[in-house]
Amino acid sequence: MRRTLALAHMGILLLAACDSASEGSAPATPAPRPSVVPSPIPSAVRSIQIPPIPEGMYEVDVTRKDFARVGYCGDPSVVSENTGHIILTFRNGRFRWEISADHPIFHSLFTGIYSGTGHRVVLTYDPNTADEGENTLRWAFDGKYLQLMPLRALPDLPDINHLCAARVQYGSHRWLKTG
Repeated sequence: MRRTLALAHMGILLLAACDSASEGSAPATPAPRPSVVPSPIPSAVRSIQIPPIPEGMYEVDVTRKDFARVGYCGDPSVVSENTGHIILTFRNGRFRWEISADHPIFHSLFTGIYSGTGHRVVLTYDPNTADEGENTLRWAFDGKYLQLMPLRALPDLPDINHLCAARVQYGSHRWLKTG
């Protein structure tokens, strides 16, 4: 408290000294004040490179046998959560993943953005979609079927190997273009 008072006293003395030094000189003109508050600098918008993967709707069926062939990827609940009929839609840099089955599925809808170049696509899931992160895939399209090969899947958790599950979901079968 004493330090604050001392600093305030020094400030008053400094102001008094400035006032007395300016006496006798021409009055200072105040700096013009802008009438409009300048707009803030816009934040950087992340631009994405959309790969030439053909836009549209693709469908595939992933079964328990597909998981048995590749491996169960850690937690057994991964099998139930990731088997069924999947519809994957690519449009304008956004993707939508829908899965349905004859058994309960906790997360049946995922969305996000896709980016990449050439025959490499990165699916970045929206943060509100379970524990999904980012899948990097190589793709090929023959005019009717989309072939996807997972290269990387994040996050890789101690109890769930996302790359293993991605290999089953994306790579077990070719995806039929239906729309």
